[in-house]
Amino acid sequence: FKGLPKQLKVWNSHGDRLIALPPGYIAIGTTENSEHAVIEDRKRNFYGIQFHPEVFHSERGIDVIRNFLLGICGAAQD
Repeated sequence: FKGLPKQLKVWNSHGDRLIALPPGYIAIGTTENSEHAVIEDRKRNFYGIQFHPEVFHSERGIDVIRNFLLGICGAAQD
């Protein structure tokens, strides 16, 4: 979420939610429905989100995807 606002409007399922974190994870983002909407395990470089950044309705979704691919995965833009 580097370079993004602290709050974004995102499209997600209002019926699905994570109720307990897996071992090693911490919550770094929430929604009205879920206190664990964005989770990370930095030690193992594992991340999870429970919203759809790829859809038009999610603000800055392309930036979320770009940050993941370039900043976390280290993908090249070629």
